[in-house]
Amino acid sequence: MGSFARLLPYVLPHRRLFIVSAVFGLGVALLWGTNLSVAFPVVKVLLQGQSLQQYADQEANWYGDEIAATTSELDSLPAGKLKERARLQGKIAEKTSKLRRLNWAREQLLPHLPRDAFDTMALVMGLLMIGTLLKGIGIFIQDVLIGSAVEKSVRGVREACFDHCLSLDYQTLSQDGTAPLILGPGYLEALALTAAQRPVSTT
Repeated sequence: MGSFARLLPYVLPHRRLFIVSAVFGLGVALLWGTNLSVAFPVVKVLLQGQSLQQYADQEANWYGDEIAATTSELDSLPAGKLKERARLQGKIAEKTSKLRRLNWAREQLLPHLPRDAFDTMALVMGLLMIGTLLKGIGIFIQDVLIGSAVEKSVRGVREACFDHCLSLDYQTLSQDGTAPLILGPGYLEALALTAAQRPVSTT
């Protein structure tokens, strides 16, 4: 944890690159989830020999029947069974919300989609190819950004080490070398104490 805290001054100046890289990573993850969530139900419907419009109509009728049956069950319950009535009201609200979203898709999206199964499959494959292309571009940009941020951070550490070496006196640098200098202030204090204990040469 201490080493990470010492690296923060070299990483924070490049925080924008890390943030943008994280945004691209989230975009790639969103594309992965969208491709899977869209492709699977569409392919499942097509394998059943139905068009998306037929499937949507069937689902809308099923939700309508379920809402009607649950409402009838709710009306038949006595007023004293509050817990059961609340559960049924929750089911009705949930199914009504799904039916509303489905009706919106039937009115706004499905009229623009082909009714033929082959055309629908071709559209899905085209969208998947576009999504895959966008994912590849996003992954490439993310790798470039994170690599640039890491490289700049490492360069900052190297420049700090080099500046630290230049600030040392020539005798200390010649005697102890540059390898231990990255150990930090504790090593330098120990080195100064050792140098102070050495006898001074009179020759």
